[in-house]
Amino acid sequence: MRLSVREIAIALLLASPISVNGEQNHLNGWSGYSICTEQEVVVFACTFKNKKIVSICKSSRGGEDAIIYRYGRPDKVEFTHKDSNSKDGSFYYKMFYNRRSAYFELGFLNEGFTYSVSRDRDEDAAVPTYRLEVRDAVMSGRKGLQLTCERNIVDNRLSNETRVSCDANADVGCNYEDNKAAGRAL
Repeated sequence: MRLSVREIAIALLLASPISVNGEQNHLNGWSGYSICTEQEVVVFACTFKNKKIVSICKSSRGGEDAIIYRYGRPDKVEFTHKDSNSKDGSFYYKMFYNRRSAYFELGFLNEGFTYSVSRDRDEDAAVPTYRLEVRDAVMSGRKGLQLTCERNIVDNRLSNETRVSCDANADVGCNYEDNKAAGRAL
C-alpha cells in the first residue's frame, strides 16, 4: 500500500491533537471545558450554543478500560453512557477519508436512539466541523437532534478511538483498507 503525500498529510492531521479558539489541549486529566472527572482522560469536548457540553472521556482506573460519554453542564450532567473500550462494548466508530476530506464518527446505541459525535474536515475548510447527533434508530428517516460545536473544542485524537467495533452497516468504511476495498478511498 503506497500513500500519496496528500493522504499522509490528512492521516497526520487526523492523528494530531488540535485546539480550536486558541484553547490549549489537555492530553491527560481534567479540562475546564469538559465534564470529564479529574481521574479521566479528555478525548473530546465542546460547548454548544445552548451552553451545554458534550465530553468523551477515557478511564483506566482499577484495571478497567472504559469510554464515557457525558452531556450537560458541569453542575448538572443530564446524560452519561459508559462501556468498555473494546469490540465487545456498545460504542462503535466509522470513518472515511480521501484526498479532499476526512470524516470520523464515534457513537453508541441506547434505548432505541443512536448518539454520535463526529469530526468532518474538508480540504477547503480552515478547521474541522464537530457535531453531536441523536437519531431515532428505528425510524432512521427522522432527523433527530443535531448540534454543531460552537466553542471550547478540545480534540485529543478523537479519530484514534478505533478499539471499539466498526459500524458494519455504515455507508462509510472503518479504516483505510475497508474504504479501499469498497472503492471509497482514492
